[in-house]
Amino acid sequence: MFLQDQGLTTQIRQVLASVQQATTDLGHAPNRADALISDFQSRHLPKKADETIGVVKDAASNINKSAKEIRQTMAQAVGPDKDGVVGGVNINQSLSNLNVATAIWPRIPRP
Repeated sequence: MFLQDQGLTTQIRQVLASVQQATTDLGHAPNRADALISDFQSRHLPKKADETIGVVKDAASNINKSAKEIRQTMAQAVGPDKDGVVGGVNINQSLSNLNVATAIWPRIPRP
């Protein structure tokens, strides 16, 4: 034996054992990766992920269309009419007219 220091000899042996274990672990890594890829493929995960993304895109597109239609409807509802009166004023006037009509209804003589 070339080294006289027993402590240093022990440390070198531990380092070599660790290197050997790391090398063994690295040797198994490609097999583990292959097994993982095979598992994903057997479950059709890439296809399912693509399908899910497609569904999400369709849903987002539908939501965008609906939001656009809602904005247009709201703009028409609260926007000015042919006389330039905005929707809120029209609604207020309609409700006032309804209140007046229901208030005088019981007093209208019936035949």
